[in-house]
Amino acid sequence: MVKKPTAPAALACENVTESSAEVTNITGIAEPISLDTSGAAYDAARRAFAQAYGTAVVEAGLGGSIPFIAEFARTFPGAAVLVTGVGDPASRWHGIDESLHLEMFGRGVHAEALLLAELVPGAEAIEQR
Repeated sequence: MVKKPTAPAALACENVTESSAEVTNITGIAEPISLDTSGAAYDAARRAFAQAYGTAVVEAGLGGSIPFIAEFARTFPGAAVLVTGVGDPASRWHGIDESLHLEMFGRGVHAEALLLAELVPGAEAIEQR
């Protein structure tokens, strides 16, 4: 019998056969969260990534079940929690054949540097090495 979870939970499948599956509700593993992506830090991130990639930013609702994000947002309610990822569909994140094109990685590093330069006062004066 499959039971619908009554609280945020991770699900584990047990005793899977071709015709049935038993699902167990496991609480306390990773609380899902949806973040408000408005504000100065998010705007700076959009500008940095658009500049580094040469195209408009596409936002996707991913990573909301990463365990520390909900706890971090709860502990620091005024902080902008920004979770970024670099890749494309061919990257196959977390798969056995996960990959990352080096140009894509370079653009991601550039975007993060641009973001930090905008967010940290005086960062533009730091010499590039």
